[in-house]
Amino acid sequence: MRERVALLRDRIYRSPRARSNLIYEHFVDVFGTEIRRVINVSGWEDQDKNGRTYQSYFKNIQLNSYDVSNKGGYRGDIAENQLLIDLEDQKFSPSKTYDLVFCHTVLEHVFDVSNAARILCELTDRFVFCVIPHVQEIHSTKDFGDYWRFNPDGIQTLFLKNDITASITLFAYTRGSSSYLCFIGSKDPDDQDRLDQVFFRNREPKFVSNNFLHFLNTVCKKLKA
Repeated sequence: MRERVALLRDRIYRSPRARSNLIYEHFVDVFGTEIRRVINVSGWEDQDKNGRTYQSYFKNIQLNSYDVSNKGGYRGDIAENQLLIDLEDQKFSPSKTYDLVFCHTVLEHVFDVSNAARILCELTDRFVFCVIPHVQEIHSTKDFGDYWRFNPDGIQTLFLKNDITASITLFAYTRGSSSYLCFIGSKDPDDQDRLDQVFFRNREPKFVSNNFLHFLNTVCKKLKA
């Protein structure tokens, strides 16, 4: 019985994480040579929960800087090599910017999500890669609330209001698991065709389910127009 419960929880939590990690790694493989400065705006450590750090995804790329932010809370104090970024701080203004801002399953824990999107976009000169829950059970704690679940239109609107001019949203899930959304945005409008080409038109097998849902969403929008 315990094994079945463990397997179910693994499917609920680990499967969408592994799927989103796969999408992120593919993004890094394609666009990584154009990226030199990265920040992981995290609620904890730079771990992908699959035995690796997210920094290791850039193993073949010479980065000039790789930063991790951590607001602290029940998971521990801020480490010496981490930055303090409060995504609800309306007065926050970044002292430095990056080519890529990465944020995995953090925004659902930020009540002022519009301000959080503003900060993420002000931190980046080009790319933002944001993973958020689409369908997942509530998992609040005494230190972190759990306020939001997102749909593709909602997350795109949040970021398009903050100078993001090219974007694509992919579903990360497996059958019977929770569902994440992977939002990839850029401040360079010329990146739109490249994002579509990499994640949609090629229809690579590992992204088929994501692309199919994206395709249906696109068709529905065109039918409404």
